[in-house]
Amino acid sequence: MRLWGSASFLVLALAMGPVLEATGPGPIVFVAAGLIILGAIASRGLIDPPMEPRQSLRGLRDILMGFAVLLRTRSLRRLYLTAALLQNSHIFYYAFSSLHWQKMGLSKDQIGLLWAEGVIFEIILFAVVPRFGVLRRPVALLVVAGLAGAFRWCVLGTTSDFTVLVFVQILHALTFGAAHLGAMQLLSECSPQGLSARAQGLYAALPMGIGSGLAYMLVGPLYGSFGGAGFYAMAGLSAAGLLLAFGLRGRLDQAPQ
Repeated sequence: MRLWGSASFLVLALAMGPVLEATGPGPIVFVAAGLIILGAIASRGLIDPPMEPRQSLRGLRDILMGFAVLLRTRSLRRLYLTAALLQNSHIFYYAFSSLHWQKMGLSKDQIGLLWAEGVIFEIILFAVVPRFGVLRRPVALLVVAGLAGAFRWCVLGTTSDFTVLVFVQILHALTFGAAHLGAMQLLSECSPQGLSARAQGLYAALPMGIGSGLAYMLVGPLYGSFGGAGFYAMAGLSAAGLLLAFGLRGRLDQAPQ
């Protein structure tokens, strides 16, 4: 599912670039609204699994108790923190890489190519991993994501040479893709029985929602004070995520079933 999300992101980004350059940002709201409407229409073909009717108050209590169980699971808490560090190390890149590269003299075409390249290699990873069992080791994927992130952000903080960036952008497959795949697999392994869907909901709400919101609040002042050197701080987040990922394997055996 994530593969198709990344592919559609790439197609839309490439298609909207010339449009926005010609018209300005005006069409963005209408395009976004149109895509939401199309998504709602497409969802009508989906079939919900049968569910037993429950009283609203009891259902709310069960949901809250399920979240409490998840947050008491030590392996899940460590996984959420690991994912928050690895994934939100990208926030500085998302927010300011284009501006930084433009200031360093790269053209709009070069910047667009770098963004497209990162997403393409992310899609390749999503397509390849399910075909090779050796690549489906979730803790190893998180460790690789941490190593790749620490190296990638240090390079981006050091140079804006286009040739170097072309090679380094390949690592987006690891810094984002490997971290995402590893986290998704560990969620299914660590979640108590019957709570894997809620565990994914907390993953979306905590590291990817609240975590990214806090990170976006911090990277603005960081770029304002240090410019491209702010990438070194992101390397620190990846390194911290790497250290936490090393300890996940020992905690999986203690996860309740």
